[in-house]
Amino acid sequence: MVAKQLNNEKGFSLIEVIVAMVLIGIISAAFTSVVFTGSKASTSHKLELESLMIAQDIIEEMRLKRDDGIDLLVWRSTKFTEDAGIWKTNINKDGYTYEVSAHIDDVSSSDADLVQVVIEVMYEGGSDPVYLATRVRV
Repeated sequence: MVAKQLNNEKGFSLIEVIVAMVLIGIISAAFTSVVFTGSKASTSHKLELESLMIAQDIIEEMRLKRDDGIDLLVWRSTKFTEDAGIWKTNINKDGYTYEVSAHIDDVSSSDADLVQVVIEVMYEGGSDPVYLATRVRV
């Protein structure tokens, strides 16, 4: 009677269990890859947005200093250091380092009071910088 019960019991064979484990592993690997890629893209977009906000903050600070009567070139020399003709500074925020460059150029010879300001921000490990430009009367 015991022999009949063992032969009549149904269950999974070793091959079926191994195939099921392989399928679960493949599906888990694909899901993990999708989650990792999404997380990486989210972090990259966050850093690009933070770079843009840093550039905007610098331009707003520059305009406030100008409105307070501080010369733009004097302000630039207190905020940035010159490196081979480019004005640069580093800003640390939320554990990331952002390299900021400021370019201030005359727009036209006919309007000597108008300059173009371009702020370039590159986050640590980033491939493309973020640019923000404006024209300002000095």
